[in-house]
Amino acid sequence: MLLAAGFLGLLLYLKQRPEALTDMMMKQIETRYAPDVTAAEKEELRAAYADFRAALRQHRVSARTLGRIREALVSGGDVTRQQVGELTAAFREGTGGAPGPPAPTRAPTPSP
Repeated sequence: MLLAAGFLGLLLYLKQRPEALTDMMMKQIETRYAPDVTAAEKEELRAAYADFRAALRQHRVSARTLGRIREALVSGGDVTRQQVGELTAAFREGTGGAPGPPAPTRAPTPSP
């Protein structure tokens, strides 16, 4: 019974402060950057998260966006440049902004 009450209390707390869980997630991410993640990429992620956090507090974030964030963090280990880019795009999408620049593509090769 006590365990159920504690769980219910946690759910109510997270409903009131949904950013509490994502704040913990960001602290974990910031301790696990892969060596090739640049300072600019880290700062861009922090800025996108700050906007996302505000949208989350206002309950303006879709389940689709939360799913994208979860997908970007599936693997363990270091947080790669690709994951940082995916998270930044997901955070931007969550605030109603553009999802970020598209992945680079190769130019078509001319036919002989």
